[in-house]
Amino acid sequence: MKYTMANAPEDAGGPARADRAASSVVMRIPGSADFLRLARYAAADAAARAGLGLDGVDDVRLAVSELCSLMAGPGLNIELTFVAVDDGVEVEGVGAPGEQHGGENGELARTLVAAVVDEFNFDVEANRARFRIVKRHER
Repeated sequence: MKYTMANAPEDAGGPARADRAASSVVMRIPGSADFLRLARYAAADAAARAGLGLDGVDDVRLAVSELCSLMAGPGLNIELTFVAVDDGVEVEGVGAPGEQHGGENGELARTLVAAVVDEFNFDVEANRARFRIVKRHER
């Protein structure tokens, strides 16, 4: 399963690899619903540090929450990487697909995320789920 949405040119990337590593925060959390609030807090903080306004911060928090819920489940872990890029924030997540990733709940989550971020992809291959979102400053 692969889902991709982008409202920007393919070559619109972030900073160079060295700059990217220096500006990234990586966290690993259990995939239990009790720990998803940590992902929301970190997403809000990363978006605020990237200079997004209140609406942008809320959008990133919502997107990360919805996508992490697709990788949540007992015994699962989620690794998140938050990177401040020149014009906003990028978040990547890796984990196992949870029970919610397919069906109506998964489709609703992906629809919500696509509505609030500038770039978005979510895919599941070989029992690995991966997502990437980008939220840019409003112009």
